[in-house]
Amino acid sequence: MRPIVKRNAVACLIATLIGFSPALAQTNGCPVRPGKILTAAEIYDGPVEDNAILAPDSSTGTAAKAVNRFDVGAIVAQGRKIVLSCHYKGEAKPVYIEIRTKVTTCEQRVDKVAGGSLDCR
Repeated sequence: MRPIVKRNAVACLIATLIGFSPALAQTNGCPVRPGKILTAAEIYDGPVEDNAILAPDSSTGTAAKAVNRFDVGAIVAQGRKIVLSCHYKGEAKPVYIEIRTKVTTCEQRVDKVAGGSLDCR
């Protein structure tokens, strides 16, 4: 009986780490970083080195507070990669997230005061 308990404890520990560790968790957007504000974000069609930054398909609001939508379904359907670049206040380097699941739309919320978000579904 003892090995089963150890195995279950290890499985619970792994599940906990995956749930709370940004390095291990799979995400479809810019991760929330405690104490950090997302100040800017880009969506790339392919590797960052190709510099193919997407423009929004629709946008509402102002430069200070807006919602931008990106239709990425055709890119994903063609087997190309979607990569997010997430810039946080006080950090010199952006965080890059490669979207590894099938998504059709990305939504960027811009808020120059409270910080923004970028998520793909």
